[in-house]
Amino acid sequence: MRKFLIALISAMTAVIIVGCGGGGTPGLPPVSPPPVTPPSNGARYITGTVVSSATGKGVRGVVVRLGAATFYATTDSNGQFKINVGTTDDLPFYFQVDTSGAGAAFPTSTLVTY
Repeated sequence: MRKFLIALISAMTAVIIVGCGGGGTPGLPPVSPPPVTPPSNGARYITGTVVSSATGKGVRGVVVRLGAATFYATTDSNGQFKINVGTTDDLPFYFQVDTSGAGAAFPTSTLVTY
């Protein structure tokens, strides 16, 4: 009788172990991770520095324009500029620099396109 009980318990254990081998239907549906929210594009900047070829130092007061007049900035005392392009994805691919100090007016005689 003892051998029979040991054989029965062994057989039941084997059935339970084989039944847990996967391939079956899980009790709950799989959980998907939550979608990743991209960062806000409310303020994106293009930055740079205008440096004098004569002195190697930053130049103050140079107007840098990216394509349309909407995207422009004036360099600070270190020659650095920061153009806020916001959420615009269709950006022009050229820079224009005005060294005359005229600001956003951009006289064509002093406008250099890069």
